[in-house]
Amino acid sequence: EIVGDTAGNFLKYAIIMIVVYLLSETIDTFITVSNLGSWAKFGYKFKLIISSILLPLLRILIPAVMILILNKKNKKPLTTMICAVTAARIPVIISSLVYLLDRVKIKYISYVTSPIGTLCTALSAVLLFFVVKYAFEEKEDSETLKKFAIIQLVTAGLISVVNLVFNTIF
Repeated sequence: EIVGDTAGNFLKYAIIMIVVYLLSETIDTFITVSNLGSWAKFGYKFKLIISSILLPLLRILIPAVMILILNKKNKKPLTTMICAVTAARIPVIISSLVYLLDRVKIKYISYVTSPIGTLCTALSAVLLFFVVKYAFEEKEDSETLKKFAIIQLVTAGLISVVNLVFNTIF
């Protein structure tokens, strides 16, 4: 339904989910930065905070743009693809919120949060597969799988390059 929406009906929900994702990742980073103590370099702390904002955005934008680039037959607006990819990332967003419980240092909570995180990541990948399938209007799963693999590999590669460049700068 989201992939077929060209009117932008889901855009406000996508923006809310992206803001929740950014807040969750940024809060986690602030907890990490506060635990580093005063001995850590300012540049390192700054890099952590910037990457906590940049990387979640890239995890949504790169697949959305890749779908647009590879999809020559069924062009859809970028906002539609961002909404669809954000919807596919909802399990990961939930996982990042659950992981904040782990940061509170509740005894044995990681026995619960770790499997939830793994499950949410897998579920998000499956949902993104279906976003790709419906965006390309593919009938064959094998064709969808090829495009999905390309999108995932390019996303991982670009995020790795951004991390490498970002770590070199600071």
